[in-house]
Amino acid sequence: MRENEHTVPENPFDRARLKRTVALRFIFGLLILGLMFFWPAGTFRYWQAWIYITILFIPMMGVLVYFLRKDPGLAERRMRTKEKERKQKMKPQVCKGEG
Repeated sequence: MRENEHTVPENPFDRARLKRTVALRFIFGLLILGLMFFWPAGTFRYWQAWIYITILFIPMMGVLVYFLRKDPGLAERRMRTKEKERKQKMKPQVCKGEG
């Protein structure tokens, strides 16, 4: 494969599924971060949290859109959550305190 070639999902269904997965994870991350900031504060009138979320998520959204258009294969690989190598599989368990 040449340097400028990108791997693209074989059919449009895969690309649609990839876009849906990316969108759901993005929204889920936004919700979790919002809960982490606003629930303890007890209010949505927490301007520092809104600034932080904006600074974090706008560039993230730009990068996601760029890779979905230019290199969907990379975006697809980044969405995989299962590790293939044994050492890599152990890291989440150790972080959770299971291993």
